[in-house]
Amino acid sequence: PNPYNPLFHFQIWFTPGMSYAGEKGLLDMKKKKVFEAMRSAGFEAPALQRFGLFPPLLYNHPIGRKIDHAFSKYFPIDSLKAFQLFKATKP
Repeated sequence: PNPYNPLFHFQIWFTPGMSYAGEKGLLDMKKKKVFEAMRSAGFEAPALQRFGLFPPLLYNHPIGRKIDHAFSKYFPIDSLKAFQLFKATKP
């Protein structure tokens, strides 16, 4: 998940049983922090790719999925996209 996507926070606030204590890793998924951990573990050339608009609560609904697919690739603010994949190489 991308901690900069506000919909993840709404999901935590308004979904019964969800809390930041239970989703504690969300706030650690920041580019700088993950890249530092990757470099510390010996990885090189860290990279990040973000995609999608909605967190699972909305994406898993058929209408949410259709909206996500229709608009996510045209959404201009990459830093707010819902999901992120980190990758790096091991020398």
